[in-house]
Amino acid sequence: MASSGIQPLEAGVVTTRKGRNIYKNGTDRQLWTDEKARELAADEKHGRGKEARAERDYRKGIPQTFEQAGQIDATIKTDAAFAKVAGDVWTGTRKSRDVIAVGRTPEVLKMLGAKDLPLTIAPEVIEKAGQGKHKLPLEAIKALPVAIRDPLMIFDSAMEKNALVVLLGIEHKGKPVIAALHLDKIEGRYAVNRVASVHGKEIGEIRSFLEKRLLRYWDEKRAKGWFQSAGLQFYQPMPIEGTIPSPKTILSKTDLVKYEQAALRAQRR
Repeated sequence: MASSGIQPLEAGVVTTRKGRNIYKNGTDRQLWTDEKARELAADEKHGRGKEARAERDYRKGIPQTFEQAGQIDATIKTDAAFAKVAGDVWTGTRKSRDVIAVGRTPEVLKMLGAKDLPLTIAPEVIEKAGQGKHKLPLEAIKALPVAIRDPLMIFDSAMEKNALVVLLGIEHKGKPVIAALHLDKIEGRYAVNRVASVHGKEIGEIRSFLEKRLLRYWDEKRAKGWFQSAGLQFYQPMPIEGTIPSPKTILSKTDLVKYEQAALRAQRR
């Protein structure tokens, strides 16, 4: 199988600013064993366009685009880069079939046990989302990074092991839009968390997720309003007669804030 071009987060010097500068300055070139990383550094050495480099980085999924993923300015840049590439796939101007980096796996997914891996999507998933009678608008795809970072609800998948279903808080033609995520999958030679599909769901299917006790996370305040607008009876995440009790704790936006604060404290140590 050909490599997708995604580099492991543990790749050390190859994925660090110091390492790129070493190659750019012409020293210790033996450290650059990966040809794609070597090519990237060579472009920097010869002063090729910053915008072109950023776009290619996103296309290849090299984690240097994620170095400051926790900072607002870097997040805005990576979201914009994804939107640009997603738009090119949508219009057919991007011919490469390499996977596309959506961003870092967000804190809300890590809180639920996802590994800190690149979050990726294949071009075919974007293309499929824009086809058929239930096709989504391009803006829904471009909003994926933001919507996955701040979802309405997250469920365990009833069909796939080690997978989550994210209710994005986006609706199209009366249907809530979900993203199915397959966790810790191999893309080429590297592990990623993969956006396997993006599509609309019937309200009844979301009700079924709730009844099967698949809920893992909810933004309680927003979810209450959504239940009302969707015509669903107000849901309490507690076992009710005729349903299967959840074996896992259901986390909330309050839990997410605490988790993010703890992660920041850990980074500062």
